[in-house]
Amino acid sequence: MFPSPAYFLQFLRLFVDNSLIAPRWKESALRFAVAVVDDSRQRACTGSRSDDGRQVQLELAGLRRTLEWTRIQREQLLDRLDLLRLDNQRLQDRVEDLERRLAEIKQQQPLF
Repeated sequence: MFPSPAYFLQFLRLFVDNSLIAPRWKESALRFAVAVVDDSRQRACTGSRSDDGRQVQLELAGLRRTLEWTRIQREQLLDRLDLLRLDNQRLQDRVEDLERRLAEIKQQQPLF
C-alpha cells in the first residue's frame, strides 16, 4: 500500500526544504510533488473531503508557495551569477593591465 498523498507531501517537503540541492532540482522536485498530488486528487472520489484531503490541500498550497519562492531564489541566483561574471571579467582585465604595466616598467629599468 502506498502512503497517503498527505504523507508523501510532508516527506517530500521536509526533504526539499532541508536539502542543499540546487534550486533547479528543488524546483523539479516540487513540480513532481504537485503533479503527484494533483493526479491523486483527480483520481479520488468526488464525495465529501476527509481530513486527509484537507491536509493534502494544505500541503499542496504550501508546496506551490515553496515552488514560487524557489523560482524567485533561482532568478536571484542567476542575477548574482551574471554580476559575478561581469566582476570577474573586470578583475581579469585589471590584472592583465597591471601585468602589462609591470612588464613595461621592467623593460625601462637599466640592468646593473
